[in-house]
Amino acid sequence: MTTKQRISAVCDSLRSFLHAKNDSYGDSAINPSRIMSRASAEEQLLVRIDDKLNRLRQGNALPTESLDDTIKDLAGYLVLLMVVRGIGCDTGHAAPSEPDELTQLRAYVELLEADRDNVVRVNVEMAAMLGAFMDAPTPGSACKQQTSAPLVRCQEVV
Repeated sequence: MTTKQRISAVCDSLRSFLHAKNDSYGDSAINPSRIMSRASAEEQLLVRIDDKLNRLRQGNALPTESLDDTIKDLAGYLVLLMVVRGIGCDTGHAAPSEPDELTQLRAYVELLEADRDNVVRVNVEMAAMLGAFMDAPTPGSACKQQTSAPLVRCQEVV
């Protein structure tokens, strides 16, 4: 088998691997659910890549994961990163990356729209916890929900 044929075989295997993972996990690598993290898909992939590289560097393979499995996972994450960045897509140009702040804002707005009452309650609780932590007066009853916006606005604490 020539080197080009071996490259093709590895790429075909990686394609099948990534398709199977995508079937198992849904499209969570490219379109994360953002249940716990508000980071962009690109940032989340970079964290996963860092974890795999760290595992390779330290030789801390999991008992159920071989070195080859770690390398395969790393290659898969790098391909997914290329997909997120638009590298190698039909246009041949990288898709513009959305700034993390804009991605986080979009995710926050989606949460607000999905469950406004819960978000308001959580914001008030977080403000109270932060105030207690900092040993400062908490907004408490000085907080009120503005009717025109789903966010909590706090008046100055007296």
